[in-house]
Amino acid sequence: MPSSPDVISLATTEYGDVIREWSTKRNSGASLLEDLISHMPTLAQGSLLSALNRATQDARSPFLKVESFRLLSLVLSNKTNQEGLSETEIMTQAKIHESQDDLLIAISKTLKDDEMVKPKRVRSVFKAFEKVLHFISSPASPEALSMLADIKIEISDLGAKQTTLNILSAKIVEQIDVRLEELNVAAATPTMQDTTKNAPTSNSKKSKKKKKKKK
Repeated sequence: MPSSPDVISLATTEYGDVIREWSTKRNSGASLLEDLISHMPTLAQGSLLSALNRATQDARSPFLKVESFRLLSLVLSNKTNQEGLSETEIMTQAKIHESQDDLLIAISKTLKDDEMVKPKRVRSVFKAFEKVLHFISSPASPEALSMLADIKIEISDLGAKQTTLNILSAKIVEQIDVRLEELNVAAATPTMQDTTKNAPTSNSKKSKKKKKKKK
């Protein structure tokens, strides 16, 4: 039986091709992706995330970009229980964390695209971003923190310009503030590993005692 890494790698390759063909040539494929997301949500998270994120930028039309964001929202709707994770779930969580900078970059670019910030389209982007925001975790890179701050400004501005988005944008801005505070607190809190590194060893304690005796 194939191992979890092999299964995820194979699915990433196979479904990556499906997403690329669907988003750039508008071949059929969305229903196949939805089936995988519905029946194997963890595998879908581990194998579809990067390709769908690219499709939000490279798809051949605004309609397909919106569809890519819709599918991205579906992929990230699955929230696993952090206790007793399987090998596949652990790998999937790691892949999501590795992708968080790229996800934020794609959303930030989209919010600056005049075609994509039209009210009906940008709602799909907002929804996908809310799902992404739930998965943004520590340690977060300086780029991720900066991107969150930029996205907050873009969403706030869109809410001010488009009255139909006012309530939704205010809600998301509040969510961003909460997540930024959590990430900053986590960054300022020393981990057990840091504590261990900084703790004086028994040898260093002995050497200090010897120095005191010599004095």
